[in-house]
Parts: sequence; C-alpha cells; structure tokens
Amino acid sequence: MYRYLVRSLKSPYHEILNLRTKNLKHILLSFLTIQIFLGLIIFYRNDNTLKSIVQVLTVDDFQDGTILYQKLRYNTSSIWIDDYELNKDILTIKFGPQKGKKIGSINELSFYDSDPRLIWSVYLNHLMTMDETSNDPITIPFSWYDWADFHMFNKLMSVTASQKINISCNFLMEAAFNKTVLESIENQLNEPLFSYERKKYSDPFWYKNTRKLDHSLIGIQIPNHCVPNPNGNERFNLPYIITGLYDKLRPEVYELHARNHMLNSLRHPLSLTIMNKDKTSYRVDLDRDRKANIIQSNLLSEFIESKQTLGNKQLFFDHTFIFEDFISKPIVKKLEVKIEGIDKDIYDNDFIHLKQTDFEFDPFDKIKKLETNIENLNSHEKNYLESLKYSINTNPALSPKHFDEAKNVQQVNGMGFHRDKRFYNGALIDHEQEYMQRLNSLIRNFQKFIKANGLISWLSHGTLFGYLYNGQAFPWDNDFDLQMPIRHLHYLSEHFNQSLILEDPREGNGKFLLDVGSSLTIRTKGNGENNIDARFIDVDSGIYIDITGLSVSSEKVQDNMAPYIDIEKFNEVVLQNKTKFDSTFLEEEGEGLASLSITELQSYINEHEDEFDGTIKYKIGELIKGETERKTNSKFFVNNLSRKERYFLNRQFQLYNCKNRHFSTLEMLSPLITTSFHGVDALIPHKFITSLRTEYKLPEKFGFTTFQGNVYLPELRYWFKFPILKKAANINKIFDSLNSLTSSLNDIKLSDILIVYHNLLRIGSRDLFANLYTSFDVTTYRMKEIEIQYDDSLDAIEKLKYLSLLRKQVAPNLESPNKDPVIYDYEKRLWEEYGRHVSTSKITNVCDYVDVRYANMLWEKVESLQERRLDLFKVKDNRDDTIDLNNIGLNLFTGSDKMKNTFFKEDPSLHIV
Repeated sequence: MYRYLVRSLKSPYHEILNLRTKNLKHILLSFLTIQIFLGLIIFYRNDNTLKSIVQVLTVDDFQDGTILYQKLRYNTSSIWIDDYELNKDILTIKFGPQKGKKIGSINELSFYDSDPRLIWSVYLNHLMTMDETSNDPITIPFSWYDWADFHMFNKLMSVTASQKINISCNFLMEAAFNKTVLESIENQLNEPLFSYERKKYSDPFWYKNTRKLDHSLIGIQIPNHCVPNPNGNERFNLPYIITGLYDKLRPEVYELHARNHMLNSLRHPLSLTIMNKDKTSYRVDLDRDRKANIIQSNLLSEFIESKQTLGNKQLFFDHTFIFEDFISKPIVKKLEVKIEGIDKDIYDNDFIHLKQTDFEFDPFDKIKKLETNIENLNSHEKNYLESLKYSINTNPALSPKHFDEAKNVQQVNGMGFHRDKRFYNGALIDHEQEYMQRLNSLIRNFQKFIKANGLISWLSHGTLFGYLYNGQAFPWDNDFDLQMPIRHLHYLSEHFNQSLILEDPREGNGKFLLDVGSSLTIRTKGNGENNIDARFIDVDSGIYIDITGLSVSSEKVQDNMAPYIDIEKFNEVVLQNKTKFDSTFLEEEGEGLASLSITELQSYINEHEDEFDGTIKYKIGELIKGETERKTNSKFFVNNLSRKERYFLNRQFQLYNCKNRHFSTLEMLSPLITTSFHGVDALIPHKFITSLRTEYKLPEKFGFTTFQGNVYLPELRYWFKFPILKKAANINKIFDSLNSLTSSLNDIKLSDILIVYHNLLRIGSRDLFANLYTSFDVTTYRMKEIEIQYDDSLDAIEKLKYLSLLRKQVAPNLESPNKDPVIYDYEKRLWEEYGRHVSTSKITNVCDYVDVRYANMLWEKVESLQERRLDLFKVKDNRDDTIDLNNIGLNLFTGSDKMKNTFFKEDPSLHIV
C-alpha cells in the first residue's frame, strides 16, 4: 500500500495537487496512522472498536481530519463514525441559544433531532416487549417528528422555545423571510438558519424584488393556511400551525412551512414496514389518532429504564445490535408480511416469465371477496377496499388529481415539479451530491422492498435508458420510472398503500411513503390528471419514483404499435368471437357518472349545469376536442373501433398500456431479465432495446456519446457535464496549471485517464471524483454484462452461464455507488465543525492527502481492468472451481470493439429457460 504515496510524490501530477512542502513531513508521519486505521476499518467492520478509536482523537489533529474526510468522501458503507449516547447526544443541546448545555433529564427537552440510532433503538426495544401470542393487532405510537428530518425546524424551535424571539405566521407565509426577523433568529443561533442562497438576503435589490408582495392577498391566505397553536408554545412544536400547504414561497421558507404542516396536519401512515435487507419485511400498525413522539409516548423513558436496570452507567443506543436481536425474536413471525399467491424467491431466477393474467384484474370480484370477509380485514385491506369502491364509481374524465407536486416553489428553476408537495425539504439545487445520494437511496430501497415481498416491477422509460450505459440512472434525471403488471400493482396497494417503508438500519437510513392513487381501476388516460398509479416517496426530500401499472384496456393503441397488430387476423378473430366480448371485457361500467362515455358525460353536465363549475365543463370540452383531433390525424384503424372492440384487440394481441398511453407487448416484456441497477437486483424487459426504440432515438453504438451538454466516456463509464470535462481534459491547453491529454476524448488513452482524475481534483470537482471512485464497481459490472451479452463467440447457453455467475457471485458484493444521505449529512456537519477549529491550510492538506491517495487507488483499479485482472470478477462456480470472468466476453475497455460496435441496434440473443 505504501507505493500509492510514493507514486503520488514522485509523479509529475503531484504538482497538480500542490501539496505544501512545509507539511510534507507531517503527511508522511501521518501515513502509518492512516494505514492502521484503514486496516482497522476492515477488521472491525461490525465492531465498536473503530468508533472508540475515533473518539480518542482530538479535534485539532491532522489524523482526525484525515479519518473524517475519507469517511465522508469515499466510504459508502452504513457504518456510523461514532456512537450515540444518552449524555453526549440527547442530553446535550446541540444548537440554539443554549448550545452545549447539559441537562439532567429528557423531561427538560423541548426539541431533539431524530437520529436513526436513537429512534430505531427505542422503537425496536418497545416492539420486543409486545406479546406475540395475542390475537390483537399490534399498534404503536407515531409522530412524524421521529421519522423525518426536522433539523431546520428544530433550529427555529430552539429560539422560540427559549422565548428569545416571537415569530408570527407571516414568517412562514411570505415569499422570502423577513430579513430583520431572520437576522434576529440567526443572532440567537450563532449560525445561519439555512445555507441555500443565504447570501442573497444581503443584496438589497434582490431582497426588495423578491419581497414584492400583495400584502392584502397574504392577509387573505394566512387564515386559510396558518393558525395559532391551541397549546401555545408547547414542547416539540412552534407556536403556530400550518393547516394547508401554500407553495408560492422561496425554498427555505417552504421547507419550514411544509415541515410544520407535516408535523401538525399530515395524516399518519397506516403502518411501518420494516425491511430485513431484501429478504423479507415486517409490518406494524400505527396509532393514527394521536401524535406522540418517543418522549411524549414514554417510549424513551421505557428504554432508559430497561437499560439502567441492567447496570449500564453509560447508556449507548446501538441500533444495529438491537435490530439483530429483534429479528431473532418470535414477534417478527407475527409481523412478517405474507402475500397469498406470491413467490418470494422469484428473483433467484435469471428470467421471470409473465403471464397474460398478470395484466388483467377484476375489481368487482375483488370487492365481493373483501366484503364477504369484512369483519376480519386489517387496516390496509379496509383502506384498499374503500379505494376500489371509490375508483369504480369515478368517471375517468372527472377523476381528481391524487398526487400534488411543489410546482410553485419560487426561484428553483422549476425543480419543484419533481418533488412531492407534502415532503419538500429544501431546494437541493446547490447540493448535487446529496441529490444523487437521495436518488440512489430511493431506487435501491424500492428494489430491495419489492424483491423482499416477491413483487414484480421493471425499469422503464428514461430509467431503463440510463441503465443501458452504466447500470445507473442518468445524472440529470430527477426521478425514476418503473412499471408493474396490474395484478402486482394491486398486491402493492392492498398490502402497503400508506405504509412508511423503513430501510434495514444495517444498510442505511431511508424512509419512504408508499402512496397509491385513488383511481387504480381506471386504466385509460381519462383527463390525464392521474397517469401515475403510485409513488415511492422519500419523506426527507419529496423526491419520488413514479410507478405505473400495465394492463389490458380499451385505450386506443398508438400508431407506433402498428407492427405488432395483424389486421387481417384481428378481423377474422372478431367475426368468430363476437359472443366472447362480454365474457372477456373486464372494464365493467360503474354506477352513476362512472358509467357514462365522454360524450354522454358532456350531455349530462349540460343538463345539470348547476352541479358543475365552468372549469369542469371546459375540461370535458377540451377532452372531446383532443379525441376528435387525434382520430382525424391518425389513419390507424383502431380509431374506428368501439370500446369493447378495442379491449378485445388489445387482449388478443397482448398489448398492455399504462394510463399515459405507453404500450408494450407481452413478447417485448417477457421473460423479464434479472440484472443489477445501482448495485441491487432489478428487472428489465426481455427486449429492452426494442422497448426503448419505441420511445427514443437510441444510438446504435455503445461508446463516446453526447446528449444535451453531457458527455459519456465509456472508459470512465460516466456521464460528465461538458464544461467540466472540457476543463478536466484541458482541451486547447487553456489552463497552464493543468496537464493536457495526449489523446482525444472520443478515444482516450489509458494514461490520460490519470490526468483527468488529477485535473478534476485540481479544479475542485472533488464530489465528481469521489463519485467515480465509489461507483467504479457498479459501472464496471454493467460493462462486463454488455461484454458477455454481445459476444458473438459465445453461444446463448454460454452467455447464460456467465451472466448467471456474474449476477449470483459478483452482484452481491457490489457496494452502494453513493453514500447514505443521512450519514453524509451527519458527517458533513462534523466536518464543518472540524473546519471551525483548524486552519484553512490544514483543511487543504487533509483533503489533498486523502484525494491523492484515492486517485492512485482508483488508477490501480483502472490498470487492473485494462489488464483484465480485476479481483471483482474472480468467482467460484457451483463446484467451487475458480472462474475468471475478466477474460470472458468482449474487451470494451481497450479492444477493437470499443470503437467499432452497433450493440444497441438490436436486443442481445439470450437463452431462455
């Protein structure tokens, strides 16, 4: 390992990082300490010894900074850097006018941050005291305060709790904060209340224009959205309550506004779903009628008392140890989710075969079955039944929008459109790293969640497109798109709608609300307000996954699906099967307005004008106008078919659609291919290239690619923003302080990759470089997958053998390509605190030292990949024989196929089992 430092010091690229020679001796003396630490972090991976090492280091210490920085920047494991203790953490006030004060009891607390180690320990301890033999359902207390990030809210609360400043509703109802009030708050905090564009408040011109408000309008809005807290200045709350969301605000204002609403006015989930990795899940019902955090519910007192009786002088909250204990207890058998008709081991297969019945669902039959057992339904089943009954009685053209985005948040470049309005928690625009971390956590947890419960879902649209290149989403995507067969969408709704899904605490700290829409039985576009069937929402940011169900329906097939329909065969089948229409037509008419066609609905509205406002009348007219234009512009014969005939055609040719009129065929989808996405198991359509070509202009070549200011470098398996890449490559040799490449970007030499790495660090793109390091294995995995899939020297059976080995032996060892966002935020605060106690030069030296070391470590990986000796791909088969996958498949890194290929012209030929 010493050669990394030697190489970095002797290399000409050392000058790029400009390490200060006066600290060189310090760096060398520190090196042995770091090596010992890095060895210990592996040896004591699941032990508290590492944490104790961190605790004995002083703040003003080079080694301490080096350990913290490398953990922050390059370690994506879910290990916390320190312990959570009663006295050190919860009984020591962390911010506000009383920062640093130690209190004697939890009863003196007015606020606390919901550290996962604290919350998990307390709740798991409580669950293990429950009687697993009782027939009564287990219900536990709940408050959003314990299960979401309220850090900024708490900072404000620390000021109001001390009664230093009196804040009114106006503070959270104006477009930007009142500067005078804001400065008073920050004087009490002795730190900024928020960071995003905080400096703009010092710009008089910006402040004046942003604060230009119709105060009479605000006066009208406040009573509709904000009221005084009836309990006054109570603990764990502000003296006013947001009763309805109003998002025409700056992001920092709306963050506090939305968190207040979440705490006080947002309905509790039906349950908590606790993940046990991707193996199984446990569900426990929540008390929806009373808001009670761990102090108000006495759960924390219960925990402290149970531990103190054991004679513990220093009380630690070791949540992962407690979790291991929890999953070994009999109580989990009672809590485990079991879905009838589901194969939970289905992801063990290389291919998953879909059936036509997966895309058909009879809601009327389901309602009958549920109602015959009404007395024994659990809370989720009751909720599901009510949803079905509502949906079948709602006309598609009148279905109200279920999901609401924070689209009116001001000065965020429209980014609010990609965030759930209820869970918005800051702009994240200037925190690209955290945005990527939250997206990564989001998709990894959804994939683990559906696998644990045997549910089927596959990557689609832009998410599938991103996977194609490097096994990750496009870095410019703001959400994910996944599809499910309608039958599995109903499983999802029946068992998990309105459940808060919790990541296994041994793997991370994600918390996600599963929210299924109220128009599940409507399978046509209707008014277009509910194209999305469900969302998996990160409650600490509002970022989400769009989930759409595919089913057979009476929707008009799009013109691009014409090649999949044999018109002559259809006409022949129609003549022979007219009598079968009624028996196969599952889109039965509902009652009342739900039974009316769009033209019949328009007639009804015209006859009952007093029952509908002008907006509805206008929208119905526009829908009819749009359908008429669509029929006129398309010569496709399906436009002349009746509703039942369209349903029969779609069913006959196995054409399945989502509510946004995206169609797929069963042949295109099935059998689904099991692969890896963001380092976890995922499914993709069998004909994934064909599927993408129905939507996008897909390049035929896998290689150097440009798209809207972004550049894909296959050698680095990463998408770069062109301005950054241009600077890192020092194109045209503009920057004297940077080395220039000796080759072109579209055919970069191996030696030039190291120059790109060092230049990225030199120009300050440390986050980007860290991403290249932490995602190396995930992106290399995808490249190896392509090399095997498109190697014509391998027959289909050989491809299957090696792809199966890759998935079963290599994929489980893939680390997350990004850090857990909660741990990142925690470590970032520690790093900022460290920075306040040491000199700028020491900070620079710490960063330079660690970055140089990891640049050389990454370079070593690149060399191993180029020489086809990467340890990642050395695996064992079922006879325990070693197989080196390095030498299997094409060589896309340095071989001739790197530049000359048309891989994405068609789907790879794979053996089906």
